[in-house]
Amino acid sequence: MSSHTIVVLDSNYDHTEILSGFIESEGYQNIICETIAQADEQVAKHKNSIIMLNYQVILESKRAEVIEFFKKLINRNRLIMYNVPDNADQRLAFYELGAQRVFDTSFSLEEVFYSLKWLLRNLSELESDQQLYSKGKLEDTSLVNLINSLGRENRTGVLKIVSRNNSGKIYFQNGDIDDAQVGPHSGLKALVHLLFWHEGNFSFTPTLNEKQRKKISLSNVGAILYAEKCHTKFIENIAQLGTLQTILRVVNKGDILALEKDIRSGFIDYLNGPKTLDDILENPYYVSAETIEILLRLKKRGFLIITEPQKEEIDFPADSFHSIDTGFGEVVLNKDEIGLLKKNLRIKDDKLGKVLIIAAKSAGKTEFIRQITKSSNVSRTEQNIDVAQVSFGSELQLLLFGMTMEQMVMETTEKLSAGLLGYIFMIDAADIKKHEYQNYIINHLLSRYPVAHVIAVSGLAPDDDFDDIKSRFQSPVETNWVKSNPSDIKSIREVLLAIKQIRKPVKKKEAKK
Repeated sequence: MSSHTIVVLDSNYDHTEILSGFIESEGYQNIICETIAQADEQVAKHKNSIIMLNYQVILESKRAEVIEFFKKLINRNRLIMYNVPDNADQRLAFYELGAQRVFDTSFSLEEVFYSLKWLLRNLSELESDQQLYSKGKLEDTSLVNLINSLGRENRTGVLKIVSRNNSGKIYFQNGDIDDAQVGPHSGLKALVHLLFWHEGNFSFTPTLNEKQRKKISLSNVGAILYAEKCHTKFIENIAQLGTLQTILRVVNKGDILALEKDIRSGFIDYLNGPKTLDDILENPYYVSAETIEILLRLKKRGFLIITEPQKEEIDFPADSFHSIDTGFGEVVLNKDEIGLLKKNLRIKDDKLGKVLIIAAKSAGKTEFIRQITKSSNVSRTEQNIDVAQVSFGSELQLLLFGMTMEQMVMETTEKLSAGLLGYIFMIDAADIKKHEYQNYIINHLLSRYPVAHVIAVSGLAPDDDFDDIKSRFQSPVETNWVKSNPSDIKSIREVLLAIKQIRKPVKKKEAKK
């Protein structure tokens, strides 16, 4: 018997009857609520409650009531959302608000309940995983997750973050963000600057009597959502200048000082020599969002020289193919296999193909790209996306985008969807507790952008049952599965050749009685 109470918040009688039957059949205690006020009362009584919330209830409730309810859920409970519209932004917003799982209208109530069972079975592991780490890397856990963890723990103290070329602090009072500081900047703009970071080390120092600063009035959720809105504009502005590796420097410094008097002279001096945009964004004068706006002003007036970094094109001449087993110095595919890959991706003529490599953190996407490009370095965007362009002789070119299988991948895929021809989904066999969430991401990407794909499984132990791992993933389409070693050229070849177009499952004919 679980020690957790399941609160079902749903005004639809048929839904509650079905869910109540599922829950009670497994021996769990459940409470049915039709309004947020009723659920709020039950949540206060049952500290270990898990909330199952029908999106329709949000539409039927007052906005202020909904916001207050979510603030309580973030700090104390677990939430499963269902019946959410098939909209990536809305689903991602609920994940950012602390939901453990978010299901759109394509999922049945039985599938939603299956997720609840999985959550209950793994609750002790999840709670262990979500305990606040005193030290770590942003590459392993995002700053948003850290803020949510501190909120749940009601912590008071200082979270320090150190990146490659800057450092900052976020101050907490009883789990709420009280202030942020980066260089000479403080308050909300400093917090937004820090939330743009995806790499660096962090450490949290708890304090008992931290002096209240009261520099940030937004709730944790409000601040995160505001930063996300700023980030969208920030990325659009960066695109107008190039990439983070674009080299910039000012010209006609005297004219700038005369015509742009509101720009600090120290910043103009700072730009006097060539610097990458990545370094400029961490200057000591402005936060990154302000910096990019000023750079665009300088560009518009002709005061900025922009130099794109030289792009390396890696060529794989098809006629040099001898043997895959000889390793790095040989081509991944021969001429016939290149033709097969083009056919599977439906590439005609000399069209450039775009393939997304969407992988679990430990599945080895970066190593996969290193091997296929024969390069020790992989370019990485400001959104922590690995990028490479490879040529297979004169017959085929592929643009590869490597992304981690996490909350923001659906939004990023949407932005990269133009010209998308295929996916390589990379799963770590040992990462069992994340398989269900990864299954959710894969299914919804295939539903939204149905293109050729393959699922590659790495990290298999000698005694692992490959079929058992495959059985944990349920898909409405037939999918090719391959065992994968991202460090092995032969294995990479097998993954590429296993990419196939979407196929509906073959229905078995019922035997005649």
